[in-house]
Amino acid sequence: MVEEKVKAGKGLIEGPYFIEDTGLYITSPPMNNFPGALIKFYYEHLGCEGICQKNRGDKAYVETIIGYYDGKKSHYFKGQTHGTIAEKPQGSLGFGWDAIFIPDDENPDRLSFAELSTEVKNRISMRSRASKLFLEKLSCD
Repeated sequence: MVEEKVKAGKGLIEGPYFIEDTGLYITSPPMNNFPGALIKFYYEHLGCEGICQKNRGDKAYVETIIGYYDGKKSHYFKGQTHGTIAEKPQGSLGFGWDAIFIPDDENPDRLSFAELSTEVKNRISMRSRASKLFLEKLSCD
């Protein structure tokens, strides 16, 4: 999906630009990485409670891909965080499905993204990992 967004921008925007796309991939069968980038629709249809009912305890990962067009060439930067779908929604921070994703990293208390401090979430989130790679690219150019 991110590749299509980058291509679409080439006709609309002059010069460098970037976009990002984030998804939640439930790896346990029968999900087989669904919904991925379609999480918006899965979430709109089921909500956090419904996703927990259908997928509680399932292994998952969240991924952000930043697509950057430098004016000549496209570049892609991927960040992932692995974890589990919660038994029930936990916490009120963040947005969307943050209350149902429990990251594995730096999380001995098994808190959801919606329960983690901003400092910890920013250190382990898929978006911060992709952003770090993107910023490294920009600093080298």
